[in-house]
Amino acid sequence: MKKINKKEYFLLLIFFGLLMFTAAQSQTLNITLTWSANTYVPPGYQGRTLPVRGSVVEVAATVESSGTKPELLSYQWIVNGLVQETGSGIGKQAFNLKIPDKTSRDYLVKVEVGDKNGNFLGVSSYMTIPIVNPEIVLTVGASPVSAESYSVLPEQETDFIAQPYFFNINRITDLSYKWNLGEQEAFLIDSITPNVLSLKVNQRTETASQTLFVSAENKSNPFQTAQTKAEIIFIPNQ
Repeated sequence: MKKINKKEYFLLLIFFGLLMFTAAQSQTLNITLTWSANTYVPPGYQGRTLPVRGSVVEVAATVESSGTKPELLSYQWIVNGLVQETGSGIGKQAFNLKIPDKTSRDYLVKVEVGDKNGNFLGVSSYMTIPIVNPEIVLTVGASPVSAESYSVLPEQETDFIAQPYFFNINRITDLSYKWNLGEQEAFLIDSITPNVLSLKVNQRTETASQTLFVSAENKSNPFQTAQTKAEIIFIPNQ
């Protein structure tokens, strides 16, 4: 039997090492997690749509693999330490996360990737999803109204718009609005645009001010509410 000299042995080690490296390379996985919320934002809004209590968040894993098709891998989704059995399984790269109405914390989402038999491949990724409250922003046209004050001229009609953000709705009319100017409630005539209050002040001889208050509530979910206010200054005739 021929003995293997040191040089041949060294070459064999290099050869098997290359085989193992190639096999490892063929199983390289890179995972990127993303999420998107289904909450409402006004047309033209360029920021990110954020989730609130009672909304649904779609979470997805984008997998870059040099040797295995992502749809043949097994995905185990874990939310705040709890395995999501119904959302996990072979090819389940995405799942919908329903945010409870009474939660008070952000959500930590993790995914662990395994082979088609469910054996963990040592690859995982995680991210934090922030949970916010719905908001209302008062504007006149496209300009936000300062919470400190807004001046109104006599005999001039001003449209105050309460723009809703991050409610779990499809349209403006899915919200019920309540407007108050000072101690008096303002009754809206146009039910199509309940988030718009038209204000016209008669001629005045002196400066005065009152607080404009508006609140909104999701008709389908009373846990989703928001409110804001602004000080309105009535300018006298010049």
